[in-house]
This record gives sequence, C-alpha cells and structure tokens, in this order.
Amino acid sequence: MNDDQVKQLKASMKNYHLDGYQLSLTQLTKGNYITPKEFQDYMKQTDNTDTVQTNANAKADDSLTTIQNDLNEKYSKDISNIYVGQVKDKANTSKQLIAIQLADKGQGNRSEIEKSANQLVKDNNVDAVVQFVSGNGKS
Repeated sequence: MNDDQVKQLKASMKNYHLDGYQLSLTQLTKGNYITPKEFQDYMKQTDNTDTVQTNANAKADDSLTTIQNDLNEKYSKDISNIYVGQVKDKANTSKQLIAIQLADKGQGNRSEIEKSANQLVKDNNVDAVVQFVSGNGKS
C-alpha cells in the first residue's frame, strides 16, 4: 500500500468507531504482489504461536500463484496489481480470491482480462472468485 492509501485507512477508522485505536501495518513486500508462500513464510517468522496451514492449501496456493504469474505475464501493461489468497466471509467460510487492479490503460480490456482469469481458474481447477478493485481498494 502506498502512503496515500495508508492515510485513507487511518482517516476512515472513525467511520468504523475505531477512532480510539491505532492502525499498525506491516508491508510484506515493496513489489507489486506477494505470493501465498511468501505470506506463509512471513507468518512463520513473525509469530511461532500462530498456526499457518502449509499443506492443506499448498496445491491451491501453487495454482493461485500460477494464475497470478500467467495474468501478470499476459497483461503486464494492463494490470497494475494482482492480489491472490484466501479470505473468509462472515460465516467463516474460506474462499480463494484473485483481486485484479487494472492500470488506466487496461480499463478497456477488463472483460477480456476477466474472461482470461476465469478460464485460468477453471484450467487450474481452483475454486476462486475473480474480483476487480480500483486503486483505492473498492471494487
């Protein structure tokens, strides 16, 4: 996240009745994305009391990384960031997620990129949701 995004998050905390709390962020990478394996390695280094699933989701994580790399390679000028990983909904159900942030230049190719991403999901036999996010984190 860049400095402006962090400032926006901090400013929005009062909207969620969190104005008495302090936001603490740790950037895992300065690059465009972090792989699920890099995230797991980071979690292992920072707190040994937390359990990180490494084997249960290894195949899905590898597939997500493959999809991420394929999209980055094919649409390098159209995509500014791709975030992959696992999220949980309010019912605590896990779901694989591929969040794509388009560059200004890529806005006209959104439907093609979405079709390609969904085909890669199918080809890699991953149960993932493909979402697009804007630069400020909203879809």
